[in-house]
Amino acid sequence: MSQLGINLVRLGVMWAGVEPERDQYSDDYIKNIENIIILGKKYNIYFLLDMHNDCYSEYFCGEGVP
Repeated sequence: MSQLGINLVRLGVMWAGVEPERDQYSDDYIKNIENIIILGKKYNIYFLLDMHNDCYSEYFCGEGVP
């Protein structure tokens, strides 16, 4: 990516990944996001974290914050 001149990536962070069950946070998911950012740093790539939520909670067919 850096060879193509790309130095900024919009990285989607899904609420369902962060909190797969109510009041149960996924350390693995959060660690994976961190690892992506650390890897990007090696290549001078920055990340815009998109706290993606599709506007609605899962109760309304979305992936957002409950």
